[in-house]
Amino acid sequence: MRSRRSLALAIILFSALTSANAAWAAAVVSSNPAVGASLASAPTQVTITTDGPLAQMGNSIEVTDPTGLRVDDGSLQVSGSTALVGIKSLTQTGLYTVAYQLIYADGQNLNNSYTFTLTATGSPTATPTPTPVETLPPLKNSTFLDRLKGGGVGLLLVAIILIVIGSRVAGSRRNR
Repeated sequence: MRSRRSLALAIILFSALTSANAAWAAAVVSSNPAVGASLASAPTQVTITTDGPLAQMGNSIEVTDPTGLRVDDGSLQVSGSTALVGIKSLTQTGLYTVAYQLIYADGQNLNNSYTFTLTATGSPTATPTPTPVETLPPLKNSTFLDRLKGGGVGLLLVAIILIVIGSRVAGSRRNR
C-alpha cells in the first residue's frame, strides 16, 4: 500500500514539474534589425535577445537576401540571453529573412524566422563586426527526453525514481 502511495506521489510531482516547465514558453524579447523593419542603410549584424539565458553551443542564425542566398558571415556569438551574427556587405534592396534556432541553457528550443526590408544600399550603419567563431550545424527539435537529459528536471526525475524504488525495497524487507 505504501509503495502505491509513493508511486502516486512520484507521478503527481513529475506531472506538476513537466507541466510547469511546458507552461514557460521560450520567447524573443527583441531583435535588431527589428521584425518588419524598413532600413535605409545596411546593418552589419543581427542580434536576437531572448527571455532567458542561451546555451553556448547549438545555436544558429542565418540571414538570406531577397534571392535566398546567405549573407550572414557565420560568426555567431552568444552572451547571456543575446545571440549575434555578423552580416556581409549587403548589395541588394528588398526583403531579407532571418531564420534562427536558439537553444536555452535549460534545453528548450526556439525556432522561428522574421523579415526586414532594406530600402537602399550604401555604407553600413556604424556597429562593430563580431569576431568569427566556429558555428555548428542546425540542431533537430528537442524532444521531451532531450530536455530531461539537459536540465534539472531530469535529475529530479531520477531522484523520484530512486525514492520509489527505495520505498518498494524497504516495504518488501518489512514484509519478510
